[in-house]
Amino acid sequence: MQEPELLLLDEPTAAVDAAAESDFYEFLRRLNREHGVTIALISHDIDTLSAHVTKLACLNRRLLFCGPPQECLKSDTLEQLFERQSKTLLHHGHSWSIREG
Repeated sequence: MQEPELLLLDEPTAAVDAAAESDFYEFLRRLNREHGVTIALISHDIDTLSAHVTKLACLNRRLLFCGPPQECLKSDTLEQLFERQSKTLLHHGHSWSIREG
């Protein structure tokens, strides 16, 4: 564990305030860039995660999307993920998902 090559995380920022979440993602970014650690994490918070990752894989019983996060937010992937009609609003580089129904 002195020099890990892979870090797997499951909902690592659940119940964490915004400041701590930001610090945590910055820490992960440094691990990746400075030490070459590959990081795979699971999160339901696609909007926040999209600001911090280079590649996003979306699953709902099957792989629905794999690629740059910006492309996921432009597609109908969110509808397929949450199995209901949704709309994504983009505002100054931030996005919000609104689920209908």
